[in-house]
Parts: sequence; C-alpha cells; structure tokens
Amino acid sequence: MFGGIDVAVELAETLDLPLASVEAVRILTRGERFVRGAHPGVTLAQALGELPDAPGIEVHAELRVRARGRERRVPFLVSDGVLHVDSERL
Repeated sequence: MFGGIDVAVELAETLDLPLASVEAVRILTRGERFVRGAHPGVTLAQALGELPDAPGIEVHAELRVRARGRERRVPFLVSDGVLHVDSERL
C-alpha cells in the first residue's frame, strides 16, 4: 500500500484513478456485524488512521466486490455507513 486513507484522494488523482467511493460497487461476501468500537482490531486501525470511521462495521473473512464488471478482493470499503473490512487487513 502506498499510504493511509489520508492520502487516498491525492493518490487517486495522481494515478488518474476513480475512488471506490464514487464507483458503483456490489459487495459479494457476507461478514460479521459490529457496532463502532466493538471490534478491537478495527478500533485500533481507526485510531491509527488506517481505516475510516463509520457507524457500523462488518468484518469479512474475504471481502470481495464487483465493480466495473470485475470481481476483486479489497482491503476495506465504506458502503451505506458501514465499514466493510477484509479480516486479513487487521
């Protein structure tokens, strides 16, 4: 990874790539739901600025999404106020 979430916008602009937050993305896998602050790994990563804050959290064994007609594994994604995180990210 090139940097944390604090540089995502600048990195996307530099590489002329769209942000996942503006792409139509469908989450293909299910995870375990937590409220903010209830998952220690996510809470620590958020405190360190490695993951964004969100009211809800869903931790996936493997976070797979479909975007632009392609299936991909992603480290994390915020959708409808829920932070989805691949457990390998923690």
